[in-house]
Amino acid sequence: MPIFKKTERIMSTMEPIFIACSTDLRYAPGLAVMMRSLLDHCGGTRSIELYVLETDLQEETKNNLLSSWNDARLTVTFLRPDTSAIEHLTRFNGVHMAMYFYLLLPALLPQHKKILKMDADMMVLSDIGELWDTELDAHPMAAAQELRSPLVSSAWALPNYKELGIPPDKQYCNAGLMLINLDLWRTENIAGKIIEHTKRYESVIRYWDQDGVNAVLAGRWLQLDPIWNVEAEGLMMSGWIPEEPERVQEIIRNAKIIHFVCFKPWNRDCTHPKASLFHEYLSRTTFL
Repeated sequence: MPIFKKTERIMSTMEPIFIACSTDLRYAPGLAVMMRSLLDHCGGTRSIELYVLETDLQEETKNNLLSSWNDARLTVTFLRPDTSAIEHLTRFNGVHMAMYFYLLLPALLPQHKKILKMDADMMVLSDIGELWDTELDAHPMAAAQELRSPLVSSAWALPNYKELGIPPDKQYCNAGLMLINLDLWRTENIAGKIIEHTKRYESVIRYWDQDGVNAVLAGRWLQLDPIWNVEAEGLMMSGWIPEEPERVQEIIRNAKIIHFVCFKPWNRDCTHPKASLFHEYLSRTTFL
């Protein structure tokens, strides 16, 4: 059953922001910081509704999260989805099934036309309202192009783009943050197509759900400014050498959302350049 955080709703004439985030117990500190930082930078009285998709959070962890986000603008719903449609999808390298939970959102949230999907390993440094107000029009979603793998033909992008008949110059996105047009996903069964792609090409899947997103929606998604999903620092720590270092550094300086790929700052001895800032936010939660 869903668990709701009851709050005294602040009235606002602006459209509420609807956010969905999947997590498991390991990522709970990251989720605590993601929402704490988001709330700190969200201006005014605009209401925010958060859906947390999970399967293994204990009541204590849920209460700790709610305590970390004490804010009258926020309503939180914990959902334990039926995972039968995704439970057999590939999860190599110890990836939790939560990676795929957002594919269930079109059916889980029939009352919503749009949702902002965010990974639990993000830290927000700007007002998310600007991102939420992006007009999707006929686009199935908006996302940021990857810096390391800007095209489907890039070395670390879509391995079977030729087989799929996708032109090599189509942009490749990171699926960690997506502003999703739920109406269109329902009409076109986009989640079902991503699930089918992941099953069919399991032997060559590289980045789990992200392969399917880029295969199914190639050339159709709306490109966001890369400052909304900055994973460059983690990638460089892993050995990536940018071809345009000055541009990458400018994106890092102007980052509105940091994405902690590869290295998680809640883990001991993490040397990510933004780890200290992460811990500043963490100190204001119950996950100390």
